[in-house]
Amino acid sequence: MKFRAPKHPALPWQKSLDLDVHAKRSERGFSQESMAEYLEISIGEYKLIENYGHVPKTGYFLLICWKLRLNPLCYLKQALEQETRDVSVLGEETETVSS
Repeated sequence: MKFRAPKHPALPWQKSLDLDVHAKRSERGFSQESMAEYLEISIGEYKLIENYGHVPKTGYFLLICWKLRLNPLCYLKQALEQETRDVSVLGEETETVSS
């Protein structure tokens, strides 16, 4: 039995979370320090996300996207691929296992 995941609306192409966060943060006038304070993390932890491409925990990821008005769906597939996870659930055909 084949299962086809529902098609999601086309999302705008994004460079990468770290580059987009830096650009949006600068555009909106927030400092790295204010973002770290908003997330309640150290400035060092925030710099790992923005400067070194560290994929943040889900809660921080969603808060960053909300604060900077970024669409989190644009980054989910990228984050899963970076973590070498199975991304077949994101719109590609998969086969289900029958019991």
